[in-house]
Amino acid sequence: MYSHIEVTDDAQDKFIRGTGAWLIRRSGHASEVERAAKLGAYGSAGIELDPGEFRGMTLADLARECLERRGVDARRMQRSELFSRALNLRTGYQTSSDFALVLENALHKLLLGAYALTADTWKRFCRQGTVKDFRASGRYRTGSFGVLDDVGESGEIKNKAIPDGEKVEISIGTKGNIISISRVALINDDMGVFQDLATKFGRAAALTIEEHVYRELRKNSGLGPTQPDGNPFFHASRSNINATSSGLSVAGINADRVVMAQQKDPSGNEFIDLRPAVLVIPIGLGGDARVINDAQYDTTANTFQKPNSVRGLFRDIVDTPRLEGTRRYLFADPNIAAAIEVAFLEESGSEPRLDMRKGFEVDGISWRVVLDYGVAFIDHRAAVTNAGA
Repeated sequence: MYSHIEVTDDAQDKFIRGTGAWLIRRSGHASEVERAAKLGAYGSAGIELDPGEFRGMTLADLARECLERRGVDARRMQRSELFSRALNLRTGYQTSSDFALVLENALHKLLLGAYALTADTWKRFCRQGTVKDFRASGRYRTGSFGVLDDVGESGEIKNKAIPDGEKVEISIGTKGNIISISRVALINDDMGVFQDLATKFGRAAALTIEEHVYRELRKNSGLGPTQPDGNPFFHASRSNINATSSGLSVAGINADRVVMAQQKDPSGNEFIDLRPAVLVIPIGLGGDARVINDAQYDTTANTFQKPNSVRGLFRDIVDTPRLEGTRRYLFADPNIAAAIEVAFLEESGSEPRLDMRKGFEVDGISWRVVLDYGVAFIDHRAAVTNAGA
């Protein structure tokens, strides 16, 4: 016989936090989780990784503790039965066992930590937005009135037509996989499973977006994805290509800058006068690009010291192995005018979501990792490309 142990909400929260902290400590990734917390991966509250009284517990100890806290006598259980009972025990309105929640708590933090720390570059030249659902969402750019008309001697003031605007659409989809922890791994107290699964899937989620952005940029021989008019994003009809291909140089970059500045608003009445802020290039051009951007004098002027007319033009230079050849891209500051937007489902946020269930395909427990997002090229005026030489 045994008596039921009442577990309060406060005690339950403390148990989940403490045991989760200990599993993270045991995984060997506590320092990464702490670094991710400083980047805001876990919200403004941060994260607490002090396991307290739960320090030193094995997975079997945790499973036994979960059962006994719910009034189940687990003292004589074999390890196989222990984990099976702990994973399947539900109390009252709970949809998951305490033990499954402990594992999920640790797994989720490791997943988000790896996601936050993965080095990605798309955030440096793309805008991050949200959409409410999976239907196509509009992004609008309005025209302008141009200048005011003269008022004649009679004092008549003419009506001004409301200028037309532009609309582009962005839609999101879902990417995901299932990860599983087998009963064998639990019985063997294999903490490496958290390292191998959680951190790798967190990194995979982040790299999914990174690769998606560059895959779109590489389409049509580097001119970007096909737009509704049947032409690539970078096209002569959009005036966002420097048709005079040139190598990476002060003169070439200055010519690219002029092309961007000459773009007009959708109504054609007003120069937008944008300036490039981010240069995106293949990895092999990164060194030369930084020299040009920082040099006091024109690096190609050999006869005399000619001032560098594009010195400091770029606040950021993104050189990546995901691009090849000599083509370069100049982007305006995405906070001012974004050529590309990565949108996330509003209710899910910009992080991967973790859903849990008892394993069917495997003898253990499974989690589904999904990420809801979309990539759209939304404003051709905010970027210029040059094929290079």
